[in-house]
Amino acid sequence: MFGDKKPQVEDYGFGALRSATPAFAPRMEFGSGGHEPKVDLRKYCSPVQDQLTIGSCNACAIVGALEFQMLKGGRPLTPLSPLYVYYNGRKLAGMEKEDSGLLCHHATAAIMAYGACEEKRWPYRIEKFDREPPKECYDNSRTFETTQYARLSTPEEAKVALSQGMPIVFGFDIPRSYYTAAAKTGRMPREGTYDLESMSGHAMLIVGFDDHEGVWLARNSWGESFGEKGYCWIPYGLVNRYVWNDELWAIGSLEKVQTARLFGPTLQEAMRDVQQRGAQQAQDALKKLRGEIRDDLQQRTDDAKASMRDRLREQERQLEARRNQNK
Repeated sequence: MFGDKKPQVEDYGFGALRSATPAFAPRMEFGSGGHEPKVDLRKYCSPVQDQLTIGSCNACAIVGALEFQMLKGGRPLTPLSPLYVYYNGRKLAGMEKEDSGLLCHHATAAIMAYGACEEKRWPYRIEKFDREPPKECYDNSRTFETTQYARLSTPEEAKVALSQGMPIVFGFDIPRSYYTAAAKTGRMPREGTYDLESMSGHAMLIVGFDDHEGVWLARNSWGESFGEKGYCWIPYGLVNRYVWNDELWAIGSLEKVQTARLFGPTLQEAMRDVQQRGAQQAQDALKKLRGEIRDDLQQRTDDAKASMRDRLREQERQLEARRNQNK
C-alpha cells in the first residue's frame, strides 16, 4: 500500500471506543504466584494485519488473539476475518452501517454470538465494511466454545497472564505523535513527551513485556511496515497514565489458567447485557468521545488565548523597558 515509504499515522484508522461506564463482564484475578521478568510471545502470533483506514482495531486485536490460540495450541493457522468481527460487533450496537469503531467487549461478544469466519470467505476489503457478510460466512463460522474473555484489574495481573502464555487486548487514548514515533522507531517515547496534543483511541494486543526496560510489547494492526515488523514497545509509564480503566482484557481458555479465579458476571450474563444494552452503550461511548473532543478543543483555545496574552504582556514589558532606557 505504501511502497518503500514508512507509513504515516494519518494513513491509518484508529477506532477504539471507551466505555462511558465499566463494562458488565467477567473479571479475572490471580491468587498467588509472580511473573517472569521478561516475556515475548511473538513466535505464537500470526502475520500482522493492516486495518487500513477504517476503525477496526478492536476486531483486529481480537482476531489476533484467536489466531494466537491456534498457533500456541499447535494447530495449523486458519486466518480469520476481522471484517466479519467488525461488522458483527457493530451489529450488536445497532451501528452496522457506520464506521463507528468498537467497544472492546462488543468485539469479544461478537465472537461469542457469531463466531469468526475464515478470511477467505469474507476478505478484508474496506469498501465492504457496511455490508452484511453472506449467509455462508455465518454457516461456516468457527465457534470458540473454550474461549472466554475477562477484565484484568491491574498491569501486574496482565504480566502474570502473559507469563502463562495469554495475550492481552487493551485500549488507550494517547496523542498521535506517540504512534508516529513508534511507526518510525518501533518504540514510543516516555510519558510527557507529547502530552499537549489531541488524543486518539486505539486498541492493540499485548504479547510481551520487559521489566528491565520498563516496556510492554504490543502487536499493532497497521501492517508490518509499522515499527518492528508491526510491533512496538510502549513504556510502562505511558500505559499507566493513559490506559482506560477496565480495558485490559484476557482472551483465551481462562478456566485452565493456573492460580486464576473468574468472578463477577458470567459470560452468558455479559452476553445478555450486550444484546440488551449494546446500542445504548455505543451511543454513550460516542457521546463521551464527542464531549472529550469538545473539551480538548476548548482547552486548546484557552491555551492559545493564554499564550497570546502572555506574548502581548512580554512585548509590553520589553517596550516599557526600552522607554525607560531612552529617558
